[in-house]
Amino acid sequence: MGLIVGAVALVLNSCVSLLFGFCGSMPMALVIGGVAGFLAAHQEKPATRMDGVQAGAVAGGIAGAFNMVGQVIGRLAQLLIAPELFRALGMDYPSGQLPNPGNAAQVSMYWISDLGVGVCFGLVGIVLAASAGAAIAYFVTSSEVSTPTVG
Repeated sequence: MGLIVGAVALVLNSCVSLLFGFCGSMPMALVIGGVAGFLAAHQEKPATRMDGVQAGAVAGGIAGAFNMVGQVIGRLAQLLIAPELFRALGMDYPSGQLPNPGNAAQVSMYWISDLGVGVCFGLVGIVLAASAGAAIAYFVTSSEVSTPTVG
């Protein structure tokens, strides 16, 4: 379930990250983690709540990792497209000053800092997705322990 939800998250977060930057990664991580945990608990039908928590955390973590990849892809796309677009339109760049294309140090710092922030947000998103997956799986897993009948 984590792979399926993660693939959807990768595509969605690539688009959100391209258009809006970082603002979509944290809420999206919570949602996809919860969905992955819910689906994992329903598909695997764990025997105990702790088994459900484990399944939900794994599914949420996998979905969160895909979400992070989508975040980085979207940031790369924005870093490639946005500066030239804003220069061509003569507009101010919303998140700061654009680097001078002839200054290698400015260009390097622009790329490293932006991608670094994207990776940090992605890592926090993985933790949030795994936590949301575990929490949702805990609540949807039955608390009853099934006992085998001797017949």
